Amino acid sequence: MVMDMDMETSKEKRTISETHLYSCKSVNESCPNTTQKPVKKHRPNPSQAAGKAVEPTLAEAQENIIRILSADINQRSDQNEDMVKENSKTIMNLGEALNSIHTEMMALQKENECLKNQNEGMKKSIMELEI
Repeated sequence: MVMDMDMETSKEKRTISETHLYSCKSVNESCPNTTQKPVKKHRPNPSQAAGKAVEPTLAEAQENIIRILSADINQRSDQNEDMVKENSKTIMNLGEALNSIHTEMMALQKENECLKNQNEGMKKSIMELEI
C-alpha cells in the first residue's frame, strides 16, 4: 500500500535546495535536485597496493582484536592451569607429609603412654621395697 503525500498542501513549503541545505558546502551554492549516492571506496588488491599501507576494514580490525585477546586469554589460562598443577602437587606432598607426621606422633604417643605405665609400675615397686 503506497501512500502519496502532497508536499504543496503542507503548511510549510520547502524547495529542494532548502531541504538539502545541510548537504551543501555553503548557502550560496546551489544544491543538486537529486541526492547523490555515496562513493564506495574499494580496497585495492594486495598486488595493487605494492608498498602502500592498507588500512584494515572494521571487520578485519574486530577480528584482529578478537584474535589477539583470545590468544592472551588462552596464554593466561594455560599459565593458570600450570600454576594449579604445581600447587596441586605441592598440596599433595604436604598432605603426605602431614599424614607421615601424624603417624609418627601417634606412635610416639603410644610409646609415651607405655613408658608412663612402666614408670608408675616402677614407682609402686620402689614404694613397696621401702616399706
